[in-house]
Amino acid sequence: MKNNISTGNAGEYFVAGELERHGFTVAVPMSNVKDFDILAINRQTYKQYAIQVKTRSSKQKIWPLSIKNENMVGDNIIYFFVTLQDLNEPEYHIVPSKVVAKTITETHKEWLATPGKKGQKHNDNPIRKFSDYDNKYLNNWDILKWQFGGNNIMSNIKLINASCLEQKADAIVNAANKHLMSGGGICGAIYQKAGYIELNDACSKIKTPLEDGDAVITPAFNITNAKYIIHAVGPNFGYTPNAFDKLFEAYYNSLKVLMENNLHSISFPLISSGIFGGNLKNPVEISTEQCLKAYNKFISDYKDYDVNVVLCAYSTQEMMEAENTYKMMI
Repeated sequence: MKNNISTGNAGEYFVAGELERHGFTVAVPMSNVKDFDILAINRQTYKQYAIQVKTRSSKQKIWPLSIKNENMVGDNIIYFFVTLQDLNEPEYHIVPSKVVAKTITETHKEWLATPGKKGQKHNDNPIRKFSDYDNKYLNNWDILKWQFGGNNIMSNIKLINASCLEQKADAIVNAANKHLMSGGGICGAIYQKAGYIELNDACSKIKTPLEDGDAVITPAFNITNAKYIIHAVGPNFGYTPNAFDKLFEAYYNSLKVLMENNLHSISFPLISSGIFGGNLKNPVEISTEQCLKAYNKFISDYKDYDVNVVLCAYSTQEMMEAENTYKMMI
């Protein structure tokens, strides 16, 4: 018991130090404040947050919880699951309370429904467990930047003159075709950087053809500045010259896929502004307009989910054209 207390205290102080380093003022109560180990204040927004810390001294990435954690849910409640196998490099698995509650509820139900080694039925108990063997939430510090705050206080969108492929984000967006095959432009560049074999194999497992406006997700593989690729199918205005709603859906559905996978930052190219622009007078302006409309509707529809959107105009000419629309609508 004494070792468990010492391990728990060590984990809390490691987390407190990291929170300070990431721009939070923290308080570690001498005794827990009703189920929370750390209280933190964002020094930019002055909002307060409640941190629950669970620590293990081994490399096993599974942490015990209890049935009460199924109901500990809130936009300002975050779990830090810590491993202290190497005191020089603790591991921090940073997870929103909504994800924890949903995960432990579902896994406990699965455990109850699965027979034991001898075929016996498991007896219900208050123990719950959370695991992160695939490191999905390892060093997930972005969640502090975008999850904390709520009510879109931290949501923002910006236009930059750069490649979306090179931006650090949870997800980058591929201007994909209906069959998710490698192509030219940003699509070909993404395939090349992610690894053609790996990305093609992942895309081949998705049922195609997709419809205009659809968005799906795959891992980013060899792209180190992003975790995932969201493949958004924009319309080909050469064939469907009035499909502005489908371009809107490509942006909006990308943001929904982002949210459904508990991600918060995304980097867009100007979808359907190249060869898919057809005979549109200014496809760059149209794409910028639909991106901004989709962003505004998303933050209106999902007020408690924060997103950080970067819209990338690749060339100087595209930037000039996109900027005209961007300034009028922001």
